[in-house]
Amino acid sequence: VAMRAARGERDLLLLTLPNIVVLTVPMSLLFGILIAVGRLSSDSELIALRASGIGLSRLYRPILTLSFVLAAINVALMVYALPWGNHGLQQARLAIMTQGVSQEVKPRVFSEEWDGKVLYVFESPPNENRWHGVFLSEAVPSTEDNQITTAEIGEVRVDDRGERVVLELHNAVRHKLDLNSPTRYEVSRHRDLELVLEDKFLTNQKAKVSANKGLRELSLAELAEKVRSPTTPSEQRNLARVEIHKKFSIPAACLAFGLIALPLGFNNRRGGKASGFALSIGVLAIYYVLLFNGEEAARYGKAPAWLAMWAPNLILAAVGVFLLMRRNRDKTILLSRLDRWIREEVWAAWRFVRRWRRQKRQEFEDRKVERMRIREERGQETQSPESRKVVLRIPRLRLLFPNLLDRYVIRLFCYVMAISLASGIGLYIVADLSQIFDEILKNKIEQSIVFDYYKYLSLQIFYDISPIVILVATLMTFSLLARTNEVTASKALGISLYRLA
Repeated sequence: VAMRAARGERDLLLLTLPNIVVLTVPMSLLFGILIAVGRLSSDSELIALRASGIGLSRLYRPILTLSFVLAAINVALMVYALPWGNHGLQQARLAIMTQGVSQEVKPRVFSEEWDGKVLYVFESPPNENRWHGVFLSEAVPSTEDNQITTAEIGEVRVDDRGERVVLELHNAVRHKLDLNSPTRYEVSRHRDLELVLEDKFLTNQKAKVSANKGLRELSLAELAEKVRSPTTPSEQRNLARVEIHKKFSIPAACLAFGLIALPLGFNNRRGGKASGFALSIGVLAIYYVLLFNGEEAARYGKAPAWLAMWAPNLILAAVGVFLLMRRNRDKTILLSRLDRWIREEVWAAWRFVRRWRRQKRQEFEDRKVERMRIREERGQETQSPESRKVVLRIPRLRLLFPNLLDRYVIRLFCYVMAISLASGIGLYIVADLSQIFDEILKNKIEQSIVFDYYKYLSLQIFYDISPIVILVATLMTFSLLARTNEVTASKALGISLYRLA
């Protein structure tokens, strides 16, 4: 039993992998490029390359080559592996559900699991999903059509639509009796007999499991046939077109991410991996929001399927080319006027804050000097020159923690932790939304409800990932301090690593 359970878990993991990999390949590519380019930028290697006459566009050769390779791999996964994995996963879930139903019946025990039925099984071999010796009757006799069925072999299963529990009997004998006419008694023999134990089985289930292929389980040929079929409803036809374009647009996102990642990663900030992770989560969130909104618009015929699925790639690619042109000319990623206006406003605000702080500091010093002068004048009036004594000033009591170094480490730690927390919550929401988006479209859930749902779910996400966020933030904080040799400088000044921690 343990070996079968282990094989079942392994098969489920194998069947789930295609659905996970096709989404994580573009995400991993974007994250990897941002980290790599950010590292080159922080170590001034990009500046050295440009000083040698190598432009940023030259760096696109390895990036786009890798993007093409990953896009081709992702196309193969989307076209061949994903339908196979999704259909196999549904079949495995249906088998698990059937096995769970059959295990609820214990041998030599009258089972009243199903309304109106009493089931008795003589033997249930441990290595088989079938029973030997089956007895089925009505739980409460009625005035007419009372049935008692016996069979040599029986097995229970959930039908292909996942809506009914069906009992399959082999070599069965059915007895019928009408209490209104006791003289009539019918006996019928069946080699194979199917009886419905429970209808609308899925009303008690949390999710629908069906052996019939859904749109995400169909191959390209089957999707094209569904589009051409005149009996297919218009909404299903639109969704089939969306699935056809999605099999190529999601892999093509690797190219769009490769175009936009290089100019975004060209920065000299010391955020390092945390900044790259936050940028990748932001770009992914924008991409999937555009993709899901486009899918919803294409489903109801508000936009063509090709435009809905390819618009996010085109937008990101256009933004990437625009940012590359500005970065290659040593300009910021913002437009010149907007950039100049932001810098002027920020500089004016900073000057105002500095002037206000200097003014407050000067007022404090003036009041301090005035208090000392008044105190000295009062002392001179009350004491004669002969009675004056030496006055010792005891320094004001100050806390040893947190001092300047502590505040510096805490500020860096809080910055990294905020980025890691926002990235973790964003990644969780993107992954969860990709799983339930079909249900949102099917049930026509309003966007305000979805936003409220994730607003409150983010609290639970924060509770779940906070230990991991603290661990990641601690590792990245001391990694940044070590990379800039600040840990070495602190130890040279007599401050131990324990004190920093």
